[in-house]
Parts: sequence; structure tokens; C-alpha cells
Amino acid sequence: MFTNKKKIATVLFICLTHLSFCIYTMAQTPEKMSYQAVIRDGSNTLVVNQQVGMQISILQGSANGTAVFTETHNAPTNANGLVSIEVGGGTAVLGSINGVNWANGPYFIKTETDPTGGSNYTITGTSQLLSVPYAMYAAASGSSIPGPQGPAGATGATGPQGPAGNDGATGPQGPAGATGPQGITGATGPQGPQGPAGSYSAGTGISINNNIISNTQPDQTVSINGTGISTASGTYPNFTINTPAYTAGNGIELNGQSIINTMPFTFGDTTQPQFVFHRGKKLFVKYIGVKSWRPVGGTGQVSFVSCLPSEIYTGSYTDGSLNTIDIVNHYGPGSYAAFACDTLNFQGSSNWYLPSLSEMIAVERQLDILSIQLDEYWATSSWTSNTGNASEAFRVAINGNIGGGYVLAGQQGISNIFCVRKN
Repeated sequence: MFTNKKKIATVLFICLTHLSFCIYTMAQTPEKMSYQAVIRDGSNTLVVNQQVGMQISILQGSANGTAVFTETHNAPTNANGLVSIEVGGGTAVLGSINGVNWANGPYFIKTETDPTGGSNYTITGTSQLLSVPYAMYAAASGSSIPGPQGPAGATGATGPQGPAGNDGATGPQGPAGATGPQGITGATGPQGPQGPAGSYSAGTGISINNNIISNTQPDQTVSINGTGISTASGTYPNFTINTPAYTAGNGIELNGQSIINTMPFTFGDTTQPQFVFHRGKKLFVKYIGVKSWRPVGGTGQVSFVSCLPSEIYTGSYTDGSLNTIDIVNHYGPGSYAAFACDTLNFQGSSNWYLPSLSEMIAVERQLDILSIQLDEYWATSSWTSNTGNASEAFRVAINGNIGGGYVLAGQQGISNIFCVRKN
């Protein structure tokens, strides 16, 4: 196989005829082999009528074997770019051609060429000597008995891909797949026709005559019992409601029968605390941007020790503050969602945390009173069960559709974050 650094093609001729391959049996005359090559430059142009430098090596055993003989030549090319030399007739660098034991093959011939006539060899090629002139072999072996069979040559290059075969017969029908999930609930059907009117029976003080219902005992004394500071007196249908005067508290103004809020909360006003209700308490919400669920390079599974034993792998479903504590204790400081909420100080409050899955769903269902970007948001709940997706966490879709759902996503991924705190 030849390797050519300048895309220069060489042609090697090992001539075994008497005219081009000469063996001299006299001890004082060296053995020689004819070698010819066509030299082309990097543009695939013949190098004609020009001196070229060459180094010839005989390698033993393989194409990368040990050199047993090396010599150099400086020879001209002809008008066809052909250079002709005699291997064994150059300037010896290592060993001699006479000293090669051709019986200890296989042997390879390595050629190195400098087309400029120097010794900066930029063309390299190696090829196995598949046959050795009989006289050279006999001179080295001293016997006419054939030597042992040499090792197998290297495997040739893989041939081209054959044409595709005909399609095989259709296989048998596979088993039926598992039943798919329950489909979504269909739309409510149209209102049915009104049913027939029911019959009525008259109670105490009531008279029914055809389609007319009359009160036969008007102006009865009525007692109203209950709690509060207002009282009622009088007889039906004339009652008197006695309500004491009210005093205005902080942010309230009383003007006659009007109660005015002097510190109104505007939904969507991010300069005021935004909140929804979760389990009977105000849940304040603050959007802070985008981050990953866990820090870059963070390793290991978070063990949620602050929640119920049944939630050790996923975190508390209802209380994100417990989950945030465990996540921050596990990963420490860094640029990630739970730590960003844990260190948030906004409007004088520092008890912010990354919400749980239940708190995220509460925000989604009361989205119409908030001003936050519609997108997917991280929850503290993760999935670290050794039988589940150990590197994923829950991400809730806040998209304006009740029940937008949640997905499991890679904890190293980037998503939106809002922090929450309870009043």
C-alpha cells in the first residue's frame, strides 16, 4: 500500500526478465534489481527531465518491519517522467543487498522520493516483494529445496456493498398492544327538555287554588337568630335591621354607605405583592427568571429527609419550603432554582422558596389574578427513585388552560422560575 503526501502517483515495476533484472554470480559483483517509477507533482503533472532524490529500503516481516538494507540514489527523469535505478547500485546507508537472506521473508520494498532532487522525501510507498529472483534466493539460501510457506498476507480492502436483496416474506401478526390511557372528558351535551310540572301540597299558612299559592297567615312574628353585631326586629314582612356604626381601618375609607379601599391591589401589578390562595392561606408569588433545577456539575440524588417517609424520593407534594431546604443542603450554593429562591429578599421578606407540585398547580388554577409569563416552571418535586428517572424533575405548564399538566424534564435543563412564600 502506498501513502502519498502530495498526491504523487508512483508505478513500481519489479522486472524478472534477464534484460531488466540482473544477477551476477561472481563474488566480486553485487546483486541488483531494476526499479522504475513515474513521478508526478502535487498538481498531477509529470516531473520530466529533472533530477530526483530517492531512498530505497528492504523491510523484513511486514510493511512496518525492520530495514535490513537502505541506499540512496540521485537519478534523472526522462521526457515521460520515468526514473530508472538499480536497487543495490546506490549509495549504501544500511547493510548491503548481498547480505539480505531472501529465505527469511516476506520482504517489502519501501521507496521515498524527493522530486526536487534533494533528501526531503515527500513521496513514500511500500509494497511486498511477492517473488524474489531465483538466483538471489539460491545465493542466500544455499539450497534448492523450497523453504517453508510464508505467513498469510494482510487482508485486502473490503469490497463494495453488494446490491440489496429481495424483500423477505411478511412476518406473522404481532400481539395486540396494551390498552391506551383514558381519553379526555367529552363536552357537556345540550340541555334536555323540561320535565312535567310536579304537584305541590300546602303547608301551614299556605293555600293552593289551581295555579295560585296564597299566604293564609300573614304578619307572623319572626325571630332571626345568628351571630354578629347586627340585630333584626319587627313582624313579617316589615323587619328593622339595626347595624352599629363602623370605623375605618388601615387602607379603608367610609363615606356614607360607601366603603372605599384606599390601598387597592391591582392584579398583574408586579410592584405589589401578588398572591393566590393555597390551602386557606395566601401564597405570594415572585417571578425571578430562568435557571436549571440543579447546579451545573451537581451530582447525586437528593434525599428529601424533611418530608414524609413515603416522599423521600420525590419530595413533599404540598410544601415546597421543606423540599427547598433539602435541595440546598444537598447541592450547597450555586446558580440553580432552589438556591435562587432560598436567597431571595424581596419587599422586606426573605422566606421565599421554590414551590411544590401542589403549590404550582394552585398558581396555575388562579393564573387570571397574576401577571407572570406563560411558560413551563420548575417545581421542587423531583423523581429520584432508583427505578425512575433519577436525573429529572417536575416542570408545570402555566399556559392559561386549567389542568395544563406537568412533565418530567432533565434537571440540568433551563426553565422559568417563580418563588413563593406563605403569609
